[in-house]
Amino acid sequence: MIFSIYIIDADNAILLLEKVFQPLKKPKSQQDLGSGVIAEFFAAINTFIDEVQAAMRKGRDVSNMNRTLLAENSTVTLHYEPEARVLISTISDPDDDTDVIIAACKRIGERFWKKHKENLEEFRIHMDKSAFKAFIPDIEMVLHDGKIAEIFPVLQIPIKTLQRINAMGVISNEEYQVGVILDGKSMSPLGIAKKLNKTKTEVMDILKKFESLDIIKSLKMPKF
Repeated sequence: MIFSIYIIDADNAILLLEKVFQPLKKPKSQQDLGSGVIAEFFAAINTFIDEVQAAMRKGRDVSNMNRTLLAENSTVTLHYEPEARVLISTISDPDDDTDVIIAACKRIGERFWKKHKENLEEFRIHMDKSAFKAFIPDIEMVLHDGKIAEIFPVLQIPIKTLQRINAMGVISNEEYQVGVILDGKSMSPLGIAKKLNKTKTEVMDILKKFESLDIIKSLKMPKF
């Protein structure tokens, strides 16, 4: 779940627009989130903006600058949109697919520039950002109300059938261990990797094999 998304002017680090889909989850080790998470989030944004501006001064290509920062209870994703000179930033569940989030942020940045080019230029003169609120429906559509990067594979055969094809050697014991925890509700590829001490790439390879054997339904990976 993408908890929230922010569009920030990279020229002056001013927040232009935000959309909160769901309150940030509380870490198990903390009693109260307080303002610490948001403070760290905006500190990361300021650092990223400094990196973008330094790259521009050196004449480097900034058309595909992204950052992903992992925390205990969330992932921060940062994408720089060069034409608009804005930063698209999200705070999401650690299990969300960051490649999907970055692609979605790129789409949002492109749409924002296309729809609000004149408003953005006006903002940089008069600091009036009220026009940007009209962009919230675009954010909701692109991010599917915050659920665009949720990928939860689901087993579509009975466990007994999975056991039989394991016994036949069609899938290995390690692959079987992946199959038995696919509930379609809580186990993302990253979550599976953590639980079984594997890499995400190893898990994705197993899931692709499961797809080819019709053990799971095809993974719905959004395309932009």
